[in-house]
Amino acid sequence: MGSLAPPPITPAQLLRHDRPAPRYTSYPTAASFHSGVGAEEYESRLRTVAERRSEPLTLYVHLPFCDTKCTFCGCTMVVTRDAEKMDIYTRHLESEIVAVSSLLGERRGVTQLHLGGGTPNHLPKDQIERLMRLVRDRFELAVDAEISLEVDPRVGSADQVDRLRELGFNRVSFGVQDFDPGVQRAINRRQEASAGVECFEAARAAGFGGINIDLVFGLPGQTRAGFGRTVERLIDLRPDRIAVFSFAYVPWLRPHQKAITPESLPRAIEKLTLYCDARERLIAGGYVQIGMDHFALPDDELARALAAGRLRRNFQGYTVVPGSDCIGLGMSGIGDLGGAYVQNDADLKGYSSRIEAGRLATYRGYLRDEEDDLRKEIIHGMLCCFGLEYSKIESRWGIDFAKRFPAELRELERLADDGLIQLDSAGFRATELGKLLIRIVAMPFDAHIDAVRARQENTFSQSV
Repeated sequence: MGSLAPPPITPAQLLRHDRPAPRYTSYPTAASFHSGVGAEEYESRLRTVAERRSEPLTLYVHLPFCDTKCTFCGCTMVVTRDAEKMDIYTRHLESEIVAVSSLLGERRGVTQLHLGGGTPNHLPKDQIERLMRLVRDRFELAVDAEISLEVDPRVGSADQVDRLRELGFNRVSFGVQDFDPGVQRAINRRQEASAGVECFEAARAAGFGGINIDLVFGLPGQTRAGFGRTVERLIDLRPDRIAVFSFAYVPWLRPHQKAITPESLPRAIEKLTLYCDARERLIAGGYVQIGMDHFALPDDELARALAAGRLRRNFQGYTVVPGSDCIGLGMSGIGDLGGAYVQNDADLKGYSSRIEAGRLATYRGYLRDEEDDLRKEIIHGMLCCFGLEYSKIESRWGIDFAKRFPAELRELERLADDGLIQLDSAGFRATELGKLLIRIVAMPFDAHIDAVRARQENTFSQSV
């Protein structure tokens, strides 16, 4: 996967490319969603995809509740310890599951189920059990289905992890961010390292596979030495996967991030160095780089999928699970089905009001056309494989790549001159520098980026 040394980079290169860029969990991105796509369109798409009975579905369920608010968080979340408030939401979620599954008719096969948040394991035990019973009643989970959730070790325990395994969960992701106490104080996330280790070891003993631990670089107060100690500790634990996410400082979108002052954050060059150090340690420790921010052991499914060219990207991130349509459930949940993105109301009261009125909770979305799907395949291919072979796109889409994308190819030439890619007539591969800036490499193929910027100046986080 390239040199173990940090990629060569100069301040001038960094300043040139350190600019806002999408993460491309979807294309077009959520910044292009609009209110013209609502519940009626979603209902129509559900009825249409119901006809594809033999094709598998993936399900995402959003559980927004957290015990406390971390100031770095970019998720759609609600702070509460009120079990009754959570129960009301769970019942609304159950109503949505019944309504959606009814519209899907006999199309019920599911290969991936993911509970995200918020803090899914903050939901009371009886509510999680009830929710899982309903999902199994309304859908048919494949024998080898990936059933996963995100777990905050601060509200978790070994007993809870065991119970989650008994409920059928077989994948888990733990949020650690950074073990350094000073960084934890700066982001209002007090977490004893022993709690994360206990939950991780319990998950391994219970038979969970693909165990992931999340780290975040670029947080206030982070140093090379401190973050390096966190990375080394995780390498010693040997989780199957480690995600190293860039802190997205977007206080204009997440007002609670205003508690973090810009002066407390590492400068761009320091932030990039944190990632380069972590990447070097992880690769030296036997991990394989997966896409732009994940690392996996060589025998993990993600690493095997990367080697075989089967790696995929969806709203849950990098995955190997097939699924032609994704159903998003709960407040802010995003679905991708029948050529349409649909998103539920991201406000708790708004979501609840729509469900109580007997409607689907969709409040915005986007209908893709063929051009969007072509560019989606190109962009997601870059983020998964760090490159592109023109002939594969030409064969699948019946196009002449050079004639279809002349402006984009000119931009790729500029990126090659800047050292981000190695380009020839057959395609390109990202350099070690380009892998770190793969979002920038993908941007020339984003036909919506200019319109999004014209509508809202501050939309995306920085690329570094």
